[in-house]
Amino acid sequence: MIDFDPKSLGARCNECPLKGSRPVPPAPAEGKPRFIIIGEGPGRLEIAKMTPFVGPSGRLLNKVLEKAGLNREEAHVSNAMACRAEDDRPDVKLAATSCCAPRLAQEIASLKGKKLPILALGQWAARAVLGVKTIMKTRGFVWQTPTIEEAKLLSVKKSIAKLRASVRAKPTAKAKENLAKAKRALYLLEARATYAGRTVIPSIHPAFILRGADGWYPVMITDFKRFKRLLDGTLKLEDDVSYIVVSTPAAIKRELSRLDREVVVDVETGGPDALNDELKCVGVGDHVKGHKVVMIWPWKRSLGLTLRAALKKHVVVTHFGPQFDHIVLNREKAWE
Repeated sequence: MIDFDPKSLGARCNECPLKGSRPVPPAPAEGKPRFIIIGEGPGRLEIAKMTPFVGPSGRLLNKVLEKAGLNREEAHVSNAMACRAEDDRPDVKLAATSCCAPRLAQEIASLKGKKLPILALGQWAARAVLGVKTIMKTRGFVWQTPTIEEAKLLSVKKSIAKLRASVRAKPTAKAKENLAKAKRALYLLEARATYAGRTVIPSIHPAFILRGADGWYPVMITDFKRFKRLLDGTLKLEDDVSYIVVSTPAAIKRELSRLDREVVVDVETGGPDALNDELKCVGVGDHVKGHKVVMIWPWKRSLGLTLRAALKKHVVVTHFGPQFDHIVLNREKAWE
């Protein structure tokens, strides 16, 4: 049995809703780590073997890493929560992620060398290092963790002091819960302050795909390949990529024929309703080399068949996800 005590690394286990669970230690890289993988939390197999990502999610993770040309042995692998959350309640997971945040921060800070880039898998890993509340709007992009100003930390601490005074004056259940939430928010914020200046690419957690979201599998591979280019120093960020605007069938055929075989497709609509909101434009960009984007604007439904024929000559991965983008493109006869 591996002895791992998150409290020794600053975790607030006594305040955590998962208190009493068996924590799983991180899996260090074999040799000097090149990057960091952060998941959500351990499953049953991970607890049995005391190692993160060894169950079904781990097998899928290994498969995607291999396809992207990444070596898991070069990664420090850990989780936002050292213990397993038995149910899927967001309030429990947020509390556990917050209480475990000091542990994760100290663990990562202890890794030697330069600030290693982070591959954050799923909502709770992204929440721990970036503070974002959703993975779907942040995945795939390259993020630079911000500096948390001391003034912001002091403001939160002052609020906590006021809440403590309120609890002493009137120790109601509501007042105590508000104090607990504020303290957990501070733990998370203080931990995030230690990540300042790190590069993070969030992606989907493998468990999401295993629950039936098969369409996201190529999206996850795309994210991991982007992370590989980041490691290799060959990733071009959006501001560095040239783009061309086209609006005729002939121009669409010509410019898409000049793109890589693997392309990323993104749609922009007038709202969140994939079935009804107007399609404004479609962007198609190189996935591997990342040196060009073709913007089809303004969009006309008459361009749908031309785009569909052009995309058939490429391997396509939609950027924000197939569920929304495919519905929009299909209704415009630009997808099948």
